[in-house]
Amino acid sequence: MKAEDQLDRAEKYLEEEREILLSGRVAELAGLAERREAVLATLSAAKGDAARLQRLRDQAMRNGALMNAAAEGVNRAIKRLAELRRAAGPIGSYSATGGRCEIGSVNPKFERKA
Repeated sequence: MKAEDQLDRAEKYLEEEREILLSGRVAELAGLAERREAVLATLSAAKGDAARLQRLRDQAMRNGALMNAAAEGVNRAIKRLAELRRAAGPIGSYSATGGRCEIGSVNPKFERKA
């Protein structure tokens, strides 16, 4: 494959990746991982117009920052859901005789409100 064709494919992929990241379709990124590795390998070994190569490298770096932000957002959502589950659970306390007891629901359920 010619160098220009490789760069065209890399550019198309990076644009698609950015679109997915900006639209919040994070689940689709797992399927793109192999393609991303191939694109990055292409960029590191590519020869051609230096300005175009730099633009593509910059775009890959920008997409990497978007991926990191998306991963951080997912991790924060997971932590927040865990906090909500803990808050809905029973509260540990002590009885009048000094024994441990729990106040509140024994089987907490996630409550959804419209």
